[in-house]
Amino acid sequence: MKYKLTEKGKEKISEFLKECQRKREFLLKVGKDTANTTKLPIEEDILKDIDSEDHFEEDVWYTSDRYYSNEWQITDHYTSVIILKDGEHFDSIPFVGEDPECKRMANVLFNMSLDMDFDTSADSYKKELNSLEEQIQGVKDSSLYYVLMDIVENNYSGMENSKVDYEGNIVK
Repeated sequence: MKYKLTEKGKEKISEFLKECQRKREFLLKVGKDTANTTKLPIEEDILKDIDSEDHFEEDVWYTSDRYYSNEWQITDHYTSVIILKDGEHFDSIPFVGEDPECKRMANVLFNMSLDMDFDTSADSYKKELNSLEEQIQGVKDSSLYYVLMDIVENNYSGMENSKVDYEGNIVK
């Protein structure tokens, strides 16, 4: 799992699931629809969908906010939509397998990439930096890791903490 629900997120999903159940019961009771092929979602289904990152919307309303939104079947022909905000309803699970060398390499490579697209108005680059570190950790057993290590050590070691520190904060 890449994400975990916050208490506020669990409450919002619980309310959403109750509302789905109420809508479904009403539609079935008045004969508006059937539920022959539809299973109502559960919290785990929504969390797995968040983990897939297939339904994220970023820079909504020209902010740096990121949202998860998706519609879920409640009957065979009706759906209901849930919208959750990253950082409010769910959070990234911190990368656990921290390796100091991967962390350093991610920092240098990330600072190199910022030369191309550096946004000083960003609050933090923590998620992006953590994602890069996780990807580097994933290739640690391949030759690509050693190629990256060589690039960092021999060409760009001066970029370490030059614009963004190890925590993803902008260096002033």
